[in-house]
Order: sequence, then C-alpha cells, then structure tokens
Amino acid sequence: MEIFLNNIKIDYLDITRDEKIVNDKLLLKVKPEAKSIILDELEKPEIKLTVKIYNKAGKKGILYKTRFIIDYVLTEEDYNEPDGIVLYGTMINKMSITGSGYDQYLMKIFYDWFNHSEFNWRKTENSELKNSYLQACFIWNNGLYTMSKENNIMKMEGDLVKDN
Repeated sequence: MEIFLNNIKIDYLDITRDEKIVNDKLLLKVKPEAKSIILDELEKPEIKLTVKIYNKAGKKGILYKTRFIIDYVLTEEDYNEPDGIVLYGTMINKMSITGSGYDQYLMKIFYDWFNHSEFNWRKTENSELKNSYLQACFIWNNGLYTMSKENNIMKMEGDLVKDN
C-alpha cells in the first residue's frame, strides 16, 4: 500500500467526513524528516491524494484518488500529535475502486494487511467494518470469487476470504 500527497509519499491517512457541513478532516502521518516537505506542499491551493494497493496477483490498482481544497492546517504544536499533520478542507473529485465514496474502514483494513495485522471476523461486531472487510477481500482477490443475490441474501464463495 502506498499513499501519496501530490507525488510525496506519506505513511498513513485518516479522513473523517462530515457530510452535514461539507468539511473533511484529514490526519496525515509522516516521517519527521518529511514533515517540512509536506508542509511546503500544503501551501498549494489544491492537493491531490492517491492511495495505491497491490492485489493478491501483484497487480497495482488505485484504491482512492481525490483532490482537496485546504482551508487550514494544524501541526503537532497545535494539537500535540507526534508526526502528524491535520488538514481541514473539502474533498472534491472522488474516485474509488469500489465506485462509492471514501471508506476509512477499507483504508484501515488494507493498511493493517500491508503491515501484517489480521482482521478477526468473530470478534468484530461492527457491521460496517465487516462490510468493508468483505469489499477488501473482493479487491484483494481481484474478483476471483463470485457473488450472487438470491431472495435478498448475498452469497459468495468464502474460500478466498482472508480469515481463518
């Protein structure tokens, strides 16, 4: 998994969407040595975020691609978050491999997988997280399994789901 702000690699991305006020909060985690480069980049009127992933077959795809108009930027001096930068702005021109909007759970699942952390289906009660997990499995396996809908029940072959 690779995350880029314009063309500069960042370590982690967390976007909190607030549909009511059309304002987004982004938390970018960056290495200390890259922080000044990122802050310089944030002085541009518009930034581009791209999240790239590799699937099980090694094929690279773009999980998300979006642009932001930044209203203001906070650094760790403002909110005491080590190696983090918080941006407030508006997400525009959203593109997602799923065809829907940004999903932080999906981002977290791929981030955890690429950092060798596994998902525990049985211990997870959050249905949105489970839905994102199944989407991640579908993307990871590049559609190698099929889904069908019968009587409003979704069925899929489960042998490729990444869970023991």
